[in-house]
Amino acid sequence: ANFLAYFDLLGYKKFIENNTEDHLNYRTNHFGRNIEMALALDHPNIQSKRSGAIISDISHSTLNCLTFSDTVILWTNSNTFQDFEEILKVAYKFNSFNIMHDFPSRGYVVFGDIWYKPFDSENLRGGKYMLNMIYGKALIYAHLSAEAMSWAGCELDNSAIAYANTLGDIVTLLVSLRLTTPLYKFGIK
Repeated sequence: ANFLAYFDLLGYKKFIENNTEDHLNYRTNHFGRNIEMALALDHPNIQSKRSGAIISDISHSTLNCLTFSDTVILWTNSNTFQDFEEILKVAYKFNSFNIMHDFPSRGYVVFGDIWYKPFDSENLRGGKYMLNMIYGKALIYAHLSAEAMSWAGCELDNSAIAYANTLGDIVTLLVSLRLTTPLYKFGIK
C-alpha cells in the first residue's frame, strides 16, 4: 500500500472550449509549472539543458506523478513517514499554486493499494502507444471522494492519517505544516 494524492482541476472543460490554441498552450504550461514547483518543494530552480529555460529542480523528489487532461495523480514508492510528509507538502503546495494562480482544484490524499504499469512505444511510422496505467482501490476511492467535494481544496483521508499515525508523530508534523484542521475532524488530539 502507498500514499496517493488525486487532484482534479475545476472549470477545465469551459477553459478548453472558450480559448484559442495559443492561449491553451500558454496556460497548460503553467499547469505543468505548478506540478514541477510543488515537486521541487524548497529546492532552487535550475536551468534546463535542453531549452535554457529556468525550471524547477524535481530531482530530489521521491514521488511519482501522472497527469492526464485535468487530472494529476501523485503517489509514493513506499509507505514511510517521510513519504507521508513529502506527499502532504507537495499536495499542499500544488493546491495552493492552483488556487492562487490558476485553476482551483479538488484534491484528496489517501493510503491504500495502487499499482502502476509504465510503457511507452513508438512504431516505425511515428505512432505512439503510451499505456502508463495506474489502478487500484485507493485511486478509485480518492477519485470518488474528490468528486464528492463541493469546494476547492484538498482533504486528507482518515486512511492516510491512521496509517501515518502508526509511523510517527503526525500531530507535530501537521502542526509544523500548519495543517491542523484534519486533527479535529478525525479525532486526533
